[in-house]
Amino acid sequence: MANNKPIADKISEKIASHQIKMKPKAYFITGSVLLGAGIAAGVMIAMFFVSIAVFRFRVHEPFDYLKMGRPGFMPFLHNFPWIPMLIAVVGIIAGLYLIKRFNIGYRQAFVGIVAGFIVAAVGFGLAIDASGLPERVQGSKPFKPFFQENYSGENWVVGMVEEIADDQLTITQPEGKTTIITIENTTIIKPRTEITNGEIIKVLGQQKNGEYFAEAVFHGSPPRGGPFPPHEKPGNVKGKQFCPSRRK
Repeated sequence: MANNKPIADKISEKIASHQIKMKPKAYFITGSVLLGAGIAAGVMIAMFFVSIAVFRFRVHEPFDYLKMGRPGFMPFLHNFPWIPMLIAVVGIIAGLYLIKRFNIGYRQAFVGIVAGFIVAAVGFGLAIDASGLPERVQGSKPFKPFFQENYSGENWVVGMVEEIADDQLTITQPEGKTTIITIENTTIIKPRTEITNGEIIKVLGQQKNGEYFAEAVFHGSPPRGGPFPPHEKPGNVKGKQFCPSRRK
């Protein structure tokens, strides 16, 4: 009976009767090339934006703000690399979707493929950051928006110490903005060590009548590839230190 015919015979009959049209070999070659290119693009996009995220974690140190307690939550949100992380995740998902959609690899190996894909994206992203590529492209117009850091908000400011006078610090930001910070008796300095010229500090406080009064100051240092220019070595300039233990 016709219904008992092997599937191969049924398909052959449909091909012979032109009910099924065979695609040319070039069609499958082109499809394979495009599929490979799509997966490769997903991997490369993921790797590159992972490297940007790693760069920003290393240079901008958003998690340091969480050490400040509740007041540090907003600067953390402002400086977390949301967009690079999102694009990296989309790249990983797109690559995995193509692998899953076109049944590349056996089903039982798919979990291994997912793990390998993620490890490759993160591993090469770390390697790209270590190579210094993000530092070289951060100033270029197409990539600049992905590297931007917020240096000030309603109750916080970040900058490099340029001048120390009595109980005031003058800090500058990469774009050239200058802020004078007033250190009060109640100001918390962590760690409780000398503040020196050329040091990066993160300050929580309030602005009153155009002046910035510090509630807490957190020490930092210019990381490799950061936006702050090289400065004289901290601690080697006489008269350019602020010691919290000397406050009245």
